[in-house]
Amino acid sequence: ALALATAAAKVGMHVFYLNLEGVDSIRDTLAPTSGSMSDVLLAMKTKGMKADIKLAASAAKEPNGGFYYLSGVESISEYDEISGEEIGHLVGTVRDLAEHDLLILDLDAGFSVKTQKILECADVIFVPVVSNTASVAKVRRFLRESELHSLYDGLQSKMRLVVNHASPKGVGEEIQSSGLLTQMPCSAMIAVSPIFTKWKALLRAGDTMLPVMQPLLQAVKES
Repeated sequence: ALALATAAAKVGMHVFYLNLEGVDSIRDTLAPTSGSMSDVLLAMKTKGMKADIKLAASAAKEPNGGFYYLSGVESISEYDEISGEEIGHLVGTVRDLAEHDLLILDLDAGFSVKTQKILECADVIFVPVVSNTASVAKVRRFLRESELHSLYDGLQSKMRLVVNHASPKGVGEEIQSSGLLTQMPCSAMIAVSPIFTKWKALLRAGDTMLPVMQPLLQAVKES
């Protein structure tokens, strides 16, 4: 997600990156913003406070990556108090600012009502998968669930596989034999690279990330 934000900013797009993981994995990568998601959520719940104004005042531009972002919640426990509707409202608030060409939402690997509300707002959903048993099984489980429940109607049609840690030989045996490629379009294969283990360095690697992320940027434009 950070690589895509950096690459999109590199081609001149006005990008907003929002981390919505239950445990914010990039908290130590991006500098703290003047306000946080906690402040914006409080504004949403408080009569008379305008969440869009608070969001615009709180966001910051990453000096190397070139995208805008907002620090996550102050405490992990705050996510337990946020409903799916409130998360959907938060995403809508960012979109309604109409100042950004691209909104990138970084989510947990799991699935919940909150995740569902977020994905319903999305134009395209990238699904990173590694060619191993556990990763493939999770994606297949979701696809089976989507066939059983109308709750997930419309989500699968927006999903695009991204094969992560791809080998020079291709997508890998686990993915190839799983049938996933017949159920979901594959937007990109991303090879193993040391740069993905050093996120602060990644923010300065726009030129390197651009050709790698180009297929994803194309999928975004087509959506």
